[in-house]
Amino acid sequence: MKKLIIFLCIMLLVLQNFAVAETLDSGQIVGESAILIDELTGQVLFEKDPDKKMYPASTTKILTALIILENHALDEVVTIDDKSPFIDGKRIYVIKDEKLTVEQLLYATLVESANDAAYALAVYHSGSVEAFCEVMNQRAKQVGAVNSNFTNPNGLHDNDHYSTARDLALIAQNAMQNETLRQMVQTKSYTIPETEKQDERNYLRNTNAFLGAKSNNKMNYKGERISIEYDIVDGIKTGYTPEAGNCLVSSAKIGNQRFISVVLRSNGDNSLYVDSRTLLDYGFENFVRHTFVSDGAFIQTVQLEGAGNITVNLVAQDNLTMMLNKTIDLSQIERLVYIDSDIKAPIAENQILGKVTYNYNNIELASTPIISEYAVSGDSLLAESEFSLIKKDENDAVDMGYYMGILFKLLISFIIYRAIITTYNLRKRKKRLQL
Repeated sequence: MKKLIIFLCIMLLVLQNFAVAETLDSGQIVGESAILIDELTGQVLFEKDPDKKMYPASTTKILTALIILENHALDEVVTIDDKSPFIDGKRIYVIKDEKLTVEQLLYATLVESANDAAYALAVYHSGSVEAFCEVMNQRAKQVGAVNSNFTNPNGLHDNDHYSTARDLALIAQNAMQNETLRQMVQTKSYTIPETEKQDERNYLRNTNAFLGAKSNNKMNYKGERISIEYDIVDGIKTGYTPEAGNCLVSSAKIGNQRFISVVLRSNGDNSLYVDSRTLLDYGFENFVRHTFVSDGAFIQTVQLEGAGNITVNLVAQDNLTMMLNKTIDLSQIERLVYIDSDIKAPIAENQILGKVTYNYNNIELASTPIISEYAVSGDSLLAESEFSLIKKDENDAVDMGYYMGILFKLLISFIIYRAIITTYNLRKRKKRLQL
């Protein structure tokens, strides 16, 4: 008995260790602010102060590039303005009146993280940086990044230029939907040929060590000294200023699953990449995408109140897809359907008539309204009422015997009625004659 108790205690400790392995504590992330989301749904899988106002540094350029790609062709020619050559920080040293394509400037912005290239694109798009920043802030709000304010297109420090880990994740999520941007941010190197102003080629190298631009980069990760290069990473943007610290927005994909991580102000010996890989690995090791129901999928058929045989099909309004922890037993997920009471015609197409929920251990995981698949008008009820007066036999033909029986009964009832009336009238006449 004593041995059994000892064995059970050991097993309990083992199980507890497994449970810890399935979670990620914010203390394991050096970065001051961080988040991990599912790229498809935007579902948050981990967060550490995700709404804290932070300086985004060059991760700002994700939004700049997205706006340019949404509004300009790659082969458009940009004539460099008189201010871009004098922008501080990392640059490709553009020259006033030099002509470069939108494509070349975008690669310089996203691969080399050139501040002058981002500035030139902003001026080309809006005429001034101030006007472009209005576009940036409007576009950010459109994707749900409501806690950000951008005052320049490149991320050079400004006290009023800020964002959050959550906002940057939302911006990156939308940016990675753009195929051209997705290709650019995973490019390791790019060459801008000579121009009429410069007779030397400009060789660009990606600042993201995850992409292996510097193959000798190493980091300590989970007790091992490994290369920072990570073959599942396909973007997206680094950033650094003294005020912002080390920043990185990452994207990684395995099969049909893609995660986006954001780490801000992670200062230390390669802690930026350790933090980012810790988040990405946590996503792939612990979560799997599950679709509960697709939009338009049949849920149930209901009969309309007081409408004879008239029914309406109910379907799911939304596609319900989310990341679930791999420890969840999918067979134990319970579907519950709630139908509105007294459903009556007329019913419009796509009218909400209830909801369907999916629960696990009595906890709701997801839900969506259920709607009518088609419209049901008042005329349909009238037609059904008229139709219901016609009785058909087993061969779906009008049951003449049924109606002959009714006619016979009516005839007998009429004969009896006439006999009673006649008898009554005869007695009444006889009584009158006796008087």
